[in-house]
Amino acid sequence: MWILFDVLLLIAGYVTSIYSWPKIKVWINGVSTKATSLRQKAARLEAKLRSL
Repeated sequence: MWILFDVLLLIAGYVTSIYSWPKIKVWINGVSTKATSLRQKAARLEAKLRSL
């Protein structure tokens, strides 16, 4: 009984990961892009402050 439950749980987790991975990847790429944008903005601000 418990082996069947474990197998079903494993299959459900696998199927869930297949369907959720594209959304997770888009979210990670969006966060990465935002971090890069913020780094560039900080570098411009730092350059501006150094020139004053």
